[in-house]
Amino acid sequence: MMSGTYAVLSIPVAGKKAFKTADRVWLNGVPAIPGPCPNENLGLVDLIVYGTAHANARYGGGHLFRDLVQENPVNVVVKHNGKRLPAPSLWKILDLHALQPPGAHSKTILRW
Repeated sequence: MMSGTYAVLSIPVAGKKAFKTADRVWLNGVPAIPGPCPNENLGLVDLIVYGTAHANARYGGGHLFRDLVQENPVNVVVKHNGKRLPAPSLWKILDLHALQPPGAHSKTILRW
């Protein structure tokens, strides 16, 4: 995976007001960085995941991106206040309402 490849996602992981702030997030074991947007009270986690991040020696961000494009379910684990949310949630990219590829000049929004 080329350096600089990343995805910005907003993923529903719990009910409203289930948690306030996400400290850490993993997608299929690949570490992601929780974003600064205060959507956690809505049960959403905004995050950035880098294509060069790795869960282990055999699975990383590039594999995760392939799984997302192939519409495979992704295991999402969130920690808040040092504790894991009660149950991991499975999520598919089709759970999004829109997708905007990141880029300084990107105007494309994909909707389905």
